[in-house]
Amino acid sequence: MSKKIILIITLLSILLMACSNMTSFEGESSNWDVNYEVKISDENDKSTFITIEYVGGGPIPQTIDYIIEDGSGKVDGNSGLDKGVLEIKGYSCKGCSVQETKDINATIKWNGMSETIELK
Repeated sequence: MSKKIILIITLLSILLMACSNMTSFEGESSNWDVNYEVKISDENDKSTFITIEYVGGGPIPQTIDYIIEDGSGKVDGNSGLDKGVLEIKGYSCKGCSVQETKDINATIKWNGMSETIELK
């Protein structure tokens, strides 16, 4: 009985992993490293996981404004950094039009400065 349950759980896990598509995009500048991961579950469902890290030589900014744009829309906001890092986990879009794209740009504004970074 327990072997059947383990087999069923294993098969379901494999099936669920096969049904989703995780893609990573990265970019860097002299001040910022950006990692943008997109998990596309189906044509109308995606989740994003974003990490923005300050790598500049000056003091760590207190807050940043950010915009990350892809073919399906954008994620934007204003946030503080935790030890120079901002993590945005689980931003999701259900029922949206999901388009796979190669053109993703991250714009970061801080302390009167601005950089746009192409993510590949």
